[in-house]
Amino acid sequence: MTPEDPEQQGRPATSLGSGLAANYVALAAVAAAGLLINLIVARALGPDGLGVFSQLYVAFVICAQLAVFGVHYAVLRWVSTGDMATGISVTRRGLAATVPVSALVAIVLFLSANGIAGLTGSPDLGPGLRLAAPGLVLHAVNKVLLAYLNGRRRMSAYASFQALRMLALTAAVVIVVTSTSDPSRLGLAFTAAEVVLTIAIIVSTRELWSRRVPAASAAPPA
Repeated sequence: MTPEDPEQQGRPATSLGSGLAANYVALAAVAAAGLLINLIVARALGPDGLGVFSQLYVAFVICAQLAVFGVHYAVLRWVSTGDMATGISVTRRGLAATVPVSALVAIVLFLSANGIAGLTGSPDLGPGLRLAAPGLVLHAVNKVLLAYLNGRRRMSAYASFQALRMLALTAAVVIVVTSTSDPSRLGLAFTAAEVVLTIAIIVSTRELWSRRVPAASAAPPA
């Protein structure tokens, strides 16, 4: 792990220790949030509700890998080895490739939700997957944006957003279980969490959305 990039928004690079500390804190927050979510769901909706949430989580994680299709790894590689202009150019191209692929995966999941629910013998899973499906597109976008932050060595921001995803999911779960006893509605929590994360990252990466981008010194292979 290396210090944060001093080019980003004119901020000075932070120390290696600061980056490590931010990641350790984020890891602890993610672990605590995961445990808290399970406790909340189990208490509010019982074992059956917890089972539905676990199924939703597993399906979302698996489909999320298909949705991003490894583009974030390519973005991380090029952003970390190129200049800022190259990083912006590659990230934009990565996003352009990710959105249609992730949308296709989300559509397939939405249309196959009832079939998956039938195979698992969990009728509440189908509606939950349909509610979670739109979040796959945002999740894939967020993974590419996080790869950009990682490649630019903005480790504190990267760690903060990793923690924010789980904290937002926790908050969304609390809202769902306090407003309904239908476990299928938990699927909405996944989409809501990604919406929050997307907005936060977009605000933090304003350079990506600027019309004025210097020419890249190196271009990635087609």
